[in-house]
Amino acid sequence: MEIIAISDVHGDLDFLPAIGESMAKADLVLISGDITNFGGRREMRDILAEMHRFNPHVFAVPGNCDGLAVNQYLVESKTDLHCRRVDFRDWTLLGFCSWLACPHVPQPVNAHDWVSSCLDWLTSQFPSDRPVIFVSHMPPANTAVDRNGDCHSGSREIREFIERTQPVLALSGHFHDSVGWDRLGKTTLVNPGAFRHGRYASILIHSDLCSFELLSV
Repeated sequence: MEIIAISDVHGDLDFLPAIGESMAKADLVLISGDITNFGGRREMRDILAEMHRFNPHVFAVPGNCDGLAVNQYLVESKTDLHCRRVDFRDWTLLGFCSWLACPHVPQPVNAHDWVSSCLDWLTSQFPSDRPVIFVSHMPPANTAVDRNGDCHSGSREIREFIERTQPVLALSGHFHDSVGWDRLGKTTLVNPGAFRHGRYASILIHSDLCSFELLSV
């Protein structure tokens, strides 16, 4: 499985033609949120149309800069991974955005309980016979991919989810300067950096072995 991973597009597609050939060769393109910069349905439609010129297999989670209209269009275009399971060829894709309600669980008053409930639902979707790729906008806490200046600012709940379920690959974004990779158990963590700055990752997975390059246009 060959993947092009991008994040934090923020509506800027200036670098898209430069990676178009790589996108076309990949099996799929995964986006870890902040696709728009507080844009709406039309902007999301236009961005997705441009990406589909190079690869028809694009899946994404929204980020904190993507509103409800963006998520609605992702759902309608069958691109959305937020609180969803998508079986793609021999793989299962799961995604999560902690800024949006999960359609599968009621939203309690306590935000911590709600996030945990959403991740519990995703845990229930883990297959026993297929490898999993997990996509979230927020990275797991206390890793090489969640640094915000001098602080670790990722999600403890997402970290616990990854430690518990052990997907082969976990993609994230949000922190533009925290480009890098790490491991949690058997899971490879990758933050490709902000695509608006020309950063992306090329990933190759075979069985449970994952290799990657962090690239810049």
